[in-house]
Amino acid sequence: MYGVRHSEPYANYAAFATANGGLGNVNPDEPPLPGKVEYQQAQKFAEAFLRGQPRKAAIATTLFQDKIEQLTS
Repeated sequence: MYGVRHSEPYANYAAFATANGGLGNVNPDEPPLPGKVEYQQAQKFAEAFLRGQPRKAAIATTLFQDKIEQLTS
């Protein structure tokens, strides 16, 4: 994992996004997966998910809805 440090004064990126029309809404139930998932990634995600992911039902519903949308488009 990599970190980035910014010099002071810190930039208010949320205000910058809002000023440019970005609303910044985030779906907390969107699963943290890349666009293209390999088998081993999916396996590890499922193991971690079953071990103790909060909001399991909501995230599973989002995954299911995303898959249905992908198949129907």
